[in-house]
Amino acid sequence: WVGEVKGVGSPRRLGDARDGRSGNASFRGWPTAGGGNLPPHIPLMTSGQTYGVTGQPGIVIFDGSNYFIGPLTTPDVEANSNRSVEVWAFNPYRSFLTQTTGIETMVSWGSGDSFNGSWSGGTWFGYGTTRFGAVYHSAIDGANIGWDVNFPPMNVWHHLAYTFDGWTTRLYVDGQLTAAANGTLSTRGSTNFIIGSPLNQMCFSGAVGAVRVHNNALTTAQVRNNYLLDANRYQNAALSPVYDQWVPLKPLPNAPSPRHNHVMWWYNGNLYVHGGADVVAQKSWRDTFVLNFDVWKQLASSPSNVFGHTAVLDATRAIIYGGVSDQPFASDTLWTYDLVADYWTIVNASGAHPTPRLLHSAVLSNGVMYVFGGTDNVPFQASSGVVFTYFNDTWKLNVTSMQWSIVLPTGVPQLPRATHGAVLTSSNVMVIFGGGQFGVVDYNDVQMFDVATETWLPVPSPSGTAPSARTAPGLALTSWGMLIVIGGVDSIQRTTSPAGVFRYSLANNSWSAAIINGTSPFVVGMSAHVNDGHDRVVQFGGFDLANPVGTVYMLQTRQYVQRAVVPPPTGYTDSGNAANGDRD
Repeated sequence: WVGEVKGVGSPRRLGDARDGRSGNASFRGWPTAGGGNLPPHIPLMTSGQTYGVTGQPGIVIFDGSNYFIGPLTTPDVEANSNRSVEVWAFNPYRSFLTQTTGIETMVSWGSGDSFNGSWSGGTWFGYGTTRFGAVYHSAIDGANIGWDVNFPPMNVWHHLAYTFDGWTTRLYVDGQLTAAANGTLSTRGSTNFIIGSPLNQMCFSGAVGAVRVHNNALTTAQVRNNYLLDANRYQNAALSPVYDQWVPLKPLPNAPSPRHNHVMWWYNGNLYVHGGADVVAQKSWRDTFVLNFDVWKQLASSPSNVFGHTAVLDATRAIIYGGVSDQPFASDTLWTYDLVADYWTIVNASGAHPTPRLLHSAVLSNGVMYVFGGTDNVPFQASSGVVFTYFNDTWKLNVTSMQWSIVLPTGVPQLPRATHGAVLTSSNVMVIFGGGQFGVVDYNDVQMFDVATETWLPVPSPSGTAPSARTAPGLALTSWGMLIVIGGVDSIQRTTSPAGVFRYSLANNSWSAAIINGTSPFVVGMSAHVNDGHDRVVQFGGFDLANPVGTVYMLQTRQYVQRAVVPPPTGYTDSGNAANGDRD
């Protein structure tokens, strides 16, 4: 039931005889008439199928502007007192289309006297994207926490909880401790508990099934127990079925200019973007940006402008190869970027070098970068009659000695191609998809290169519904061995490829069209994608055949959503392909 407050009152009572939940329980309910503009109990009615708990009373829908004012607080959850808050919440993907602050407050108290506009002394528990979007204790208090990489997947019910023991604030998702921070509090007294808002703003949009406030700090075991007691009610229906979900990230200041043919990589929980071009404005960039969940920051620029290049991540440095600057001719430039020192270095590698190229692919395996394919010109920018070459050769660079050598692979000969995508599997097999010779031929084949034996492996014709032939597709690999293909360009017709996301199972050699919830990004190709290590695919930039794009989207794969709410299979390890960002 929405509005249940537990533990406000006598700290001596442990547990609740009614339902066995852990925590003190002397105060058991809201007043019969609430303030704000929301009554205390609303059945879920017509939206029941969406939220997965049809017919259950006590589910309240919040639309991003409504809220409910509950009873006054008591001293045992004020000042620096111990406390815990539990919420069963369902946050649909649309939430972040309507929120501009990145804060969606589920429960609050202490924020001034009945909405007088004061932020001082508040305690907010939220489902937002900012660095304090989970627990905010006002500007003067410490122990503020954001969800960061543990952000609960949207469109799924979650048990969210936080506890405070007088010094440490702890954050839980579905019974699991995910973050902690230290600091004392000074929560204002004699204020109302409010569900869905702190100050008649930054309101929650979604469904809330239960709210419980305790005047003690629940242990991890108690939080886990409370989660398990209600898990079947909220989660069984919500998980049948579970689909991939597009989630747009809200526009943020200081973001990179719209661009395409840039590179990205994921390091230490942050998204990095470098270089790229805008063929409409006939310009390219040398800038480097990092996105720390809700803040863009510009870093050191590379020695020159570049696009159509590749990047691989080697520990704390990115290795950048090839591409083209403002002239339509390829480069064999090799750089390293130190992510700790924020410093670029030009590398003079030894050995026989590859022919200068762009729109190739690169992956890193055991200290060796493998480069395949590419072209020596900008096919979508070259003037009519310009002759350019497509490559089907493979090269390797020892990133310790910085020595190049050509690979003379055995196995299946490869067709020359550029603008393809490539990823590296956990078994050290480079998988490529798509690409082609721009305006002449596009491919939709899957090819595999065994790094250990330097062999191009035979790939039988896959089963299922394959994506159409395309150049510049987006590629990412999940930790469960699923290749994700996003968008691309039909270079023959110069149109976008058919909409949708496709999945290729490495284990079964089969294609399927993914079912996606949410509004897909209006980007067709030449964007960049990375797996953040948690089976969430982050997309930035791209080109819609009219203009470059500057939006950020996250594709929450259904593996990520399921893993957030059900135990992973036996033997599962979370080892995504985060280190190898693809250039597409």
